[in-house]
Amino acid sequence: MILDGQVLVLPDRVLDEHPGGRNAIASLRGRDVTQEFFEAGHSESALRWALGFRAEGAAPCGAGSGRGPQLAPPPRSKGMADEEPPAWMVAALGMVSLTSAVVAWQLRKASYAVGR
Repeated sequence: MILDGQVLVLPDRVLDEHPGGRNAIASLRGRDVTQEFFEAGHSESALRWALGFRAEGAAPCGAGSGRGPQLAPPPRSKGMADEEPPAWMVAALGMVSLTSAVVAWQLRKASYAVGR
């Protein structure tokens, strides 16, 4: 597939681990996926990560290779991925994590007591 003018070779593990599912990527094989990539709301860091799978020795494709204006991402509204989570959410997730650790510790402690 081609992304931002670069030929990519994606290993099966990338397809298997993609949050949108294997078919979200596999159905686009052999095509320029630049527009779909940005329309899906992928971030610049996702672009940098994906470009890490460039095919070695492959020449850039098309006149818009690189970050040229022809392939610039379409404008998008600011979404959750672009914002810091609210403080209450960070605190709540911390409490859930702490509670899970305490429960796991208590269960482990109880299983040792039963095993004696």
